[in-house]
Amino acid sequence: MIESRPVMVEGRLLGVVMAHHAGWHFVAADPVVGDLHGQVFRDEDEARRIAGLVLARARALPPTLPVLRQPPMLRVVDEDSA
Repeated sequence: MIESRPVMVEGRLLGVVMAHHAGWHFVAADPVVGDLHGQVFRDEDEARRIAGLVLARARALPPTLPVLRQPPMLRVVDEDSA
């Protein structure tokens, strides 16, 4: 049977680590830690710590809002007055 453990940070399930011959294999369950999917960690505590750092980074980044600009005002100019 494969040994696995949930990776929870602040009550939020971020993924699961599974025993692997080289350490603990991370399977992301939350898109915020999708970059960690497939990574192998030394132990489950390291996986939890890194997942927590990625979650904190995602929370710290402000949402990107679109830049809204006023359309240019166009006016008709007579050739004689120009």
